[in-house]
Amino acid sequence: MKAFIAALLFAATFPLVAHADELGSDGRLLNGMAPLYVPFPGTSSRSVRADLTLPDRSANKQWYSNWAMIVGTANGASHQVFVQVGLIRRPGQYAGIRAFLAWQSAADTSIHYSELAPLADATHLVELRETASGFAAYIDSRPVGPIIAMPFATAYAQIGPEVYAEGDALAGTVRNVVVASGSTIDRISGSNFCYYINHGVALAFSDGSYVATGTFSRNKPSRFAGDCTGISSPRS
Repeated sequence: MKAFIAALLFAATFPLVAHADELGSDGRLLNGMAPLYVPFPGTSSRSVRADLTLPDRSANKQWYSNWAMIVGTANGASHQVFVQVGLIRRPGQYAGIRAFLAWQSAADTSIHYSELAPLADATHLVELRETASGFAAYIDSRPVGPIIAMPFATAYAQIGPEVYAEGDALAGTVRNVVVASGSTIDRISGSNFCYYINHGVALAFSDGSYVATGTFSRNKPSRFAGDCTGISSPRS
């Protein structure tokens, strides 16, 4: 589980650092993920939402997921801060999809993670909204988990799929991505976006959707690509 949480905590500093390339205790890369990187159009009342799928990959050996995250820095914090909600499957442990919620604030010394109710094998609207009290997470417009206090000094959104075990296939689609700051809304569509090609896994734009492709191979190279304006200059 510690490796799982470390794998989720990714690219939260400026300039970007590819924490997908963070090493585990065995000296090997922790995971493979292929998110979109999306700047917010402002700094208040931030939100991100997207329609996500997570189809069955019965041949996968370990967990895999598809999620939305708001990630960044906080004043006085020595660690990265984030809040994240998404879909996860765990082959061999349980059938089907579950929602999950994870976060770490500047005041936290550890990362909070919980798996929530089972979900239908279908498209789900995944959403984070900033409120006066903190960030609220939603699945299919229904609130899940607590309101999470999370003051950011800098922040941007990440949306996309992730896989843990080498040789496992990335899964899922990302569609109808919207990031907003108050009434200012950016809808993300097309192939000109900032994304991460990560050791054999990537998102490809096809017919209005970003489609997960590839299998995770630690021996393959990784790089940032696309238009990363507003996210700073990615580096691995």
